[in-house]
Amino acid sequence: LGRSFIDFLHPKDRTTFTSHITSGVALPFSLQASKEADVRAPLFCRIRRYRGLRNGYGVIGYGVREREVCYTPFKLDFSFRDVRDQNENNGMYLIITAIPVESAYGGDAETRLFVDGFATRHNASGILNHVNSEAVGCLGYMPQDIIGRYIFDLYHPEDMPYLKEVYEIITKKENAFKSKPYRFCAQNGEYLTIETEWSS
Repeated sequence: LGRSFIDFLHPKDRTTFTSHITSGVALPFSLQASKEADVRAPLFCRIRRYRGLRNGYGVIGYGVREREVCYTPFKLDFSFRDVRDQNENNGMYLIITAIPVESAYGGDAETRLFVDGFATRHNASGILNHVNSEAVGCLGYMPQDIIGRYIFDLYHPEDMPYLKEVYEIITKKENAFKSKPYRFCAQNGEYLTIETEWSS
């Protein structure tokens, strides 16, 4: 108690979180009719895991600072709620719902997350400017970590000749088409084999 939620976020995600919140602060005052309203699209960020108060010897309080700080990725949904207490005082509260992000590859076959696909978009210079939420579990990147990166840095070097052909086709075709499988680098450095439906 008494700590800011921002203190529990990964340092890389704090600016993204605050800009996400502050850009939606004026919205609830225009929502007079509804008790609860969605504010913005979801945000992905890493939240610090609880480390506990015991060290390896069972002593409370010692050794907490020496432990490695671990973060878990979450999808945050935001809404504002108008709350009235028994004295008819009302206040506007920001409600944050945190849902853990699950890897599409973790666990056994029965619990493995099925992902039908994900979408990315980059500009003509090859700079990524959009990654949808399904990509987080597949690629392991938070959107704020991958947006702004050069897409060609994520392709496998051996697949570049084929992808050069794909880009030449995209510039000439107006209809979407599906590519052959190629490799795309995930956040952990491993390459995933994916097929893409390309469009310009």
